[in-house]
Amino acid sequence: MKPPNIEKYYKKQMENNQLNLCEPIAPNKVGRIKIKQSRPVFEVEIPADLKQAYLKKKPASFLKNLKYEIITEINESQKLWEEFSPKESLFDLWDFRLAFLKSYNRQPYFILLKKGDKKIGLMPLWYEEEKKKYFWFGGWWHEDNKFFIKEPIFTPVLLSLCPKPVYLNGIAPSMLDYLIINEEFKKFQPEDPKYVLDLSQIKSFNDYLKGLKKSRRHNLKKDCKRIDKQNPEVITNNFNDLEHLIALSRQRFQAKQTNGYKDVCEEERGWEDPRYIETFRNLVANQSKEFDLRMLTVKINNQIAGVDLVAIHKDCYYALVCGYDVHNFPGIGNYLNSLDIKEATSMGLKKIDFLQNNYQWKDKWFQSTPLLGYEA
Repeated sequence: MKPPNIEKYYKKQMENNQLNLCEPIAPNKVGRIKIKQSRPVFEVEIPADLKQAYLKKKPASFLKNLKYEIITEINESQKLWEEFSPKESLFDLWDFRLAFLKSYNRQPYFILLKKGDKKIGLMPLWYEEEKKKYFWFGGWWHEDNKFFIKEPIFTPVLLSLCPKPVYLNGIAPSMLDYLIINEEFKKFQPEDPKYVLDLSQIKSFNDYLKGLKKSRRHNLKKDCKRIDKQNPEVITNNFNDLEHLIALSRQRFQAKQTNGYKDVCEEERGWEDPRYIETFRNLVANQSKEFDLRMLTVKINNQIAGVDLVAIHKDCYYALVCGYDVHNFPGIGNYLNSLDIKEATSMGLKKIDFLQNNYQWKDKWFQSTPLLGYEA
């Protein structure tokens, strides 16, 4: 496990805001460490129950020469992320997470697991001072989170190195395949699922409609007709409309508060946090070559009815954030969802990811996909 004195050192530095994003941390002598290129290297101390479980399957030599390092310098963190990330999902991309780093300005806390000189695993975290807890690098908003591990058998070792308290959200259940002791399984609990539309058998919006139950198909078509009768103007990629999206989202959140809604998720509360808002401004202002950003705006009688910000990576269409004026334009949410489906199918994409949190409507239209949270 992590020697407590070096853990306290890093945590104290973070809490006192003394860590510089551009400079590595290099204490001269703390605990059982060796100085290597101005960065401490620790010996891995495997918990007794975990060690016993390994020794039932592997010889004692298998666990020898395991070391780890703590990386807090931003450029080195990026290099390691690029080396370990499978880049399968939008959330696997450094440029996407970077938008959150720029707005929240938190210190990376990357745990690099090594066997000898070979890099075998990476746990990318950061510390959130207001919650006094460690989270995935990039924070709570991200999904499709994975353990970056080149040799999956060492996943339990990597998990054991996490500082405490820690909460890791949005983990695919397949990650449990790598665990070997019951105590670790207990630390995983179901989270709200994410919602996905598989387009492998859907080639058009009409195909999607055919797959719905009769009552839902009727309601969706009714909403779309209600908006179409108002002669909407659909505008593509006017990214200045992000400010309208922000304003509409804040208005909707404030209306929920006024009306006493109790089922308000963290994402909705985010619209009251300037850092959360700045994240999407960062995405729009610094568009990456790793993924495509798109914006769909619906305007009716020169009034903004709704705005969607979406991203495309590989064969997936991600519905990131949206702002709707449901008071003046009932049905606008379903109408913009229909535009998303039409656009994604016209591009020949394989799925639409409507992300986590149900908002009391997603489960009616899309398939849920389970996610797990890890807490220690």
